[in-house]
This record gives sequence, C-alpha cells and structure tokens, in this order.
Amino acid sequence: YLELTHRILQYSCNSIFQIVRKEDSIIFVVKEEDSKTLSFFLYSLEYQRLVPRIYTTKCINHQSELSRYTYLHIDDFLVTEQNIGNGGLLMENLIKYAKSQGFKYIFGKLSPVDKDHFDKLDYFYKKYGFEVSFNSNRDSGCIKLKL
Repeated sequence: YLELTHRILQYSCNSIFQIVRKEDSIIFVVKEEDSKTLSFFLYSLEYQRLVPRIYTTKCINHQSELSRYTYLHIDDFLVTEQNIGNGGLLMENLIKYAKSQGFKYIFGKLSPVDKDHFDKLDYFYKKYGFEVSFNSNRDSGCIKLKL
C-alpha cells in the first residue's frame, strides 16, 4: 500500500479523500481537483487495469449573478465491476464533497451508448436522490440532484 499511496500522491492535484476497508482490501477514494474540474477515483491493489472514476466539470448557472461555480456536470462515470459498491462509493463521496463546497446541484446526461442499461441507471441514480428523465424514445436522458 505504501507504493500505491506514493503513486496516488505524485500529482499535486490529488488528495486521499477517504480510506475504506472492504473485506480484505483497502480502497483509497482519491479526489483530483483544479479550478475547473473535480474527479474522484478508487484505487486499490485489486484494481490493476481500469480505475473506477467519476469526472465532473464545475459550471456556472448563467441565470445567477454569482461569479462562483454553482453546479457540477458529470462528464464521465466508469465503474469496471458491477454490483460491488464502487459506483455508490464514488457517488456518495461526490455528493458529500459537492454539498460541503456549496454547489447547488449535480447534473448529467444519459448517453444513447448506455441505453441497454437504462433500467439499472434509473434505479442507481434514484437511489441517491436524483431526478431521472428520459426522452420520448427512451434512448437518452438527464439526471439532476438538488443539493
């Protein structure tokens, strides 16, 4: 784990946000943030190829006169293994951090690429309090969580 920790922290924009013990392994929830983006990654000795991650962009609601970022747009969400809690771990940390930083909501689009999984995505996002809507053909959609 020492080598993994060293690899995680070699970039100045990375910080270990949370450490989770799961069965016989440790998962590092890593936050990567700069002035325009916010991402969370899961690192563990078990994740050798693709690292579970959620990428967001900080956005300003143009209806507001505030000059600071008001919401997060989910750009990409990748979970390599299904039904083991990694997606939930990423989402819980994203929501927790977004609330602590005063973001008003989290928004995202459901891609036609994922239309075969829309039932699972609908369930997943609603579980975390998102409003989920699909177009009339149910081949794309939107998600929104008011914080």
